[in-house]
Amino acid sequence: KVYIEGKIQTRKWQDQNGNDKYTTEIVAREMKMLDSRGDSGGGSTGFGEPPIPEAPTEGNFGGSGTGDDVPF
Repeated sequence: KVYIEGKIQTRKWQDQNGNDKYTTEIVAREMKMLDSRGDSGGGSTGFGEPPIPEAPTEGNFGGSGTGDDVPF
């Protein structure tokens, strides 16, 4: 089991042909492992672990930016 806290954000941009493109990102602010696989006795809660740093909200993430190579 895992606990994830964060936000969903949508960004809009224009491709080389002037077409509007959108992407939706799930930005995790905090993640905690509640128990490990096969550990049915409560196990490690993960509390006290440092939160995962927030992903950048702007910037060049590489690639062509067209989204054509996204597998889903």
